[in-house]
Amino acid sequence: MRICANEHSFKSSCEYKKKNTFEFGLIGDSFTEGIGLNYEDTFSGIFEKKSNFDVANLGVSSYSSKIYLSKLNYYLNKGVRFNHIIIFLDISDYYDDAYYNLDLESLRIIHTKREKFKIKLRKNFPFTNYYFYVIKKLRNSSQDDKLKSIKKKVLRKDQGNIKK
Repeated sequence: MRICANEHSFKSSCEYKKKNTFEFGLIGDSFTEGIGLNYEDTFSGIFEKKSNFDVANLGVSSYSSKIYLSKLNYYLNKGVRFNHIIIFLDISDYYDDAYYNLDLESLRIIHTKREKFKIKLRKNFPFTNYYFYVIKKLRNSSQDDKLKSIKKKVLRKDQGNIKK
């Protein structure tokens, strides 16, 4: 697999020619980005090939509606133009939005102190950050196992908890 990006950091064909105007801008999260796929195999790439329109793939994993607005504002201010924007929303966008604060004046994402700490940790101590992630997942999975065992005890037919 070969991943290429253009001068705007949009996932693109490796035969990309520089441009600042696109007929369509497609924005969304991992599904739009096409994680694990060559650009030509993403729906952005397929749409571009079949339609012969200039298409910008602005999708990035874990993006949400606040980030879509901020990102579009950023590129429009940089002189990048889109004749049409198609936003691909999914159910996780609502959850992802909870992690971001949007300054309505500048349309920029504002990070809380906790988020800034996480970003610094991730950047400066990637292994420590990874192990924190693993420990959190292990802790959550053991809590899930405890909940499952409690549910089994509560819902067992032979204990008379479930009425026929």
